[in-house]
Amino acid sequence: MVTNQDSQQPILFFTQERQQRLDLIMHLIPNSRQPVLLRGPDAAGKSFFIGQFVKQAPKEWLVCALEADELLVSVLDSIELAVNTVQQTDKAIHSRLSAWSDQEKVVVALIEDAQLLGSECVEQLFQLRQEYSCLRLLITSSENLGDDVEGRCQLIDLEPFTQKQTIEYAKTRVSSKGLNFVNLAGVDDVVLFIETGGLPGRINDVLDQMQKNPLRDGAIKKPSNKLFIMSVVVVSIVLAVFLTYGLWSEDVVDEGPVLAIPLEKDLASGEHIKKTHQAELVKAQESANVLTKPVIVGNKDNRAEEGVVKEEEITKSLAPLIEPSLPVIEKAVKQVSPPDAVKSIITPPEPDVKVVEKLIKKTPLALHLEWIKAQSPTSYTLQLMGASEEKSIRQYIASKKDVVELRYFRHKRNNGAWYTVIYGTYADKTSAEVAAKSLPPQLKNIKPWVRSIESVNKDLFQ
Repeated sequence: MVTNQDSQQPILFFTQERQQRLDLIMHLIPNSRQPVLLRGPDAAGKSFFIGQFVKQAPKEWLVCALEADELLVSVLDSIELAVNTVQQTDKAIHSRLSAWSDQEKVVVALIEDAQLLGSECVEQLFQLRQEYSCLRLLITSSENLGDDVEGRCQLIDLEPFTQKQTIEYAKTRVSSKGLNFVNLAGVDDVVLFIETGGLPGRINDVLDQMQKNPLRDGAIKKPSNKLFIMSVVVVSIVLAVFLTYGLWSEDVVDEGPVLAIPLEKDLASGEHIKKTHQAELVKAQESANVLTKPVIVGNKDNRAEEGVVKEEEITKSLAPLIEPSLPVIEKAVKQVSPPDAVKSIITPPEPDVKVVEKLIKKTPLALHLEWIKAQSPTSYTLQLMGASEEKSIRQYIASKKDVVELRYFRHKRNNGAWYTVIYGTYADKTSAEVAAKSLPPQLKNIKPWVRSIESVNKDLFQ
């Protein structure tokens, strides 16, 4: 028995095309009483598709599976047994189906391999669907059921994978199963696609055969023992040479001069020039002290005069160093100014205003979320549909350009992987119910769900 409560099978590979078909079925079940027929060849993944339907179905739906061999005995008894198994009761099925129809509850009957059922059994299922409005039929078949049956169903074909999807599925399965990927190395992509026809079940069969094939396992070469020993010997010799010459080397490596770049503050204010000038001035004064030191030769007065003359001459020669002119300092500052590359490192560029505005710009989902939160919790709205892809929802809203009151939000369902469309806001439930019966022409084929803004806020995924 398969229910939306006990389905825990993991997702190995579910393409976007198949998810779109599943989204369509999710929309048709509550809004149309027409049976849904999922048709595809054997091993096309119909059972896995049904498993995903059970996993993603809303919790308020009652989903149960009916065995084909049980239906051949009695359709009504089979439905009663399935419902009793899910609800763990033994009440009569007629009274419950009638009550659920009055409550507009959704009861989904899953029937796989409908090609095994006879035309009389299928006809009984269709009659029960007409008698009880709560009952929905989702059936699968690997064969054509005929125009009489398929003409009364919403037909959805499950197509095989393309060549690219076949390889992606194979890699995903190998990774999830923890299998040895070496076994896939010699498989040609085209050959795998031709052998399997892009059918998941056949792809699994081929991978299982490859995994159990002893010839492929034996074809994997093992490393030679001789080669391994030679490698160990070579590595040992290299390490011995390195340790012998590397550890006892006494050579000293000259690290070279260190380049110091003055800070921008010192360069801009001329502090760097002043410091350099002061250092040169100190050296000049020391040289002057040495040169002006009197030499004791001959007459004392003559020695004093000669010392004074020499001091005056040296002072004149050092004048440019002691009192440099302003143009000289400005020229030196310009010469030592850092290049543009250094300035760009010291001073970071200003942020681009356009880039910042683009980052701050809110997404459509965020704008719709603000609108919902701004509404009164006691007001009501109309829920129209849902899908697992935000792109699909936005395309749907874009196709209804004349309907300006469409909004959508991210639902808590499937851990946020669901988006729901709502329409309008109304002061009370009565006004919302009246509006649900007079929707715009673009929304005429949809049966909306009247719900409060408070309940929408509880379902928001933030």
